[in-house]
Amino acid sequence: MLEQQRQAYLEAMGVPLWFPRYQLPGALPTPDYHWPETTSQDLVDARSAASLTVQETSGSQLHFDRENLPSDLQKHFSDQPKVAKQQIRESLIDKSKDHQSTANAANITQQPSQETEQSTAVFLTTKKEPCFFQLVCLEPNEQVLLITELPYSGVNELSALHYSLMNNLLVALKINDAVKEAKSFKWPFTHQPFIDQSERIAKAAVKAYLREQLDLSDKKLVIFMGPAAAKFGLGLEQDFDSWRGTQQQGEQWIAVTHSINEILRLPQCKKEAWKDLVAVTDIDWQ
Repeated sequence: MLEQQRQAYLEAMGVPLWFPRYQLPGALPTPDYHWPETTSQDLVDARSAASLTVQETSGSQLHFDRENLPSDLQKHFSDQPKVAKQQIRESLIDKSKDHQSTANAANITQQPSQETEQSTAVFLTTKKEPCFFQLVCLEPNEQVLLITELPYSGVNELSALHYSLMNNLLVALKINDAVKEAKSFKWPFTHQPFIDQSERIAKAAVKAYLREQLDLSDKKLVIFMGPAAAKFGLGLEQDFDSWRGTQQQGEQWIAVTHSINEILRLPQCKKEAWKDLVAVTDIDWQ
C-alpha cells in the first residue's frame, strides 16, 4: 500500500497519523486514548489465527478467510470496508475541492507578484550603472571660468598647493585675478539605486549646472581641465588628447588641458598644459 493511501485510510477512520513523544512548551496536552478492555470472548484462538490464509484474487487483490473468525468479528470486517470506502471517497472529494479553491486563490494572489517580478526584470535590464567623478569650478573674475577634475574621494576642496599652482597659471596667462573660492560638483549625488545616474544623465546635469548656476554662456573664456571636465562639461565623446588646446567658438574661447591635479602630480604635464593654453594670452579682453 502506498504511504499516501495508508494515511488517507487512517485519516478517514479517525486514527491520528502521529503521536508526540513529549509535550512541547506552550502546546496543548496530549489527549488520552482509552481503549476498550478485551475479554476472553473477544480473543481469537491462536489456532484460528494461525489458520488464517491469504488468497490472491484474479485482480491482484488480497482477502482474508473469515470463516475461522468469531461471528462478531466477521460482521465487523464485512461492514468496515463499506464505511471506510465511503469516508475515504468523501474525504478525497472535499480535499480536491479545497485544493482547487486554494490553487485559484494562489493564482490570483501570485499575479501581482509575477507582474512585479517582470517589471523588476525590465528595470534591472534597462538600468545603467552610475559614473563617478568630481569637478571643481573656479571663477577668478566675471569673464573666466575654470573647471578642473579632482579624484572621486571624500576630499571636496583644493589644497593650498592647488590654489598656488592655479594662481601662478593665471598670472602666466595674463589673468591677474586670483581664485579664492571653489565650488564642487560631485557625481553621483545620491546612492539610491532607483535613481538613474548614468552617463547620459550626468552630462545633462553638468551642463544645466554650468548654465544655470555659473552663467557658462556669459563667460568669455572657459578652461576645462581633465578628461571628466571635457567629457561632461562639453559632452565630448572623442579621445581627450584630440580635444586638447584652445579654440574660439563665436565670441567664446574654449580651452581643454590636463587637470590641475595631474599638473601638480606629474611635472611633465606642465609643459603640455602650457602648449594647450598659450593661445589664451592673445585674447582681447575688451
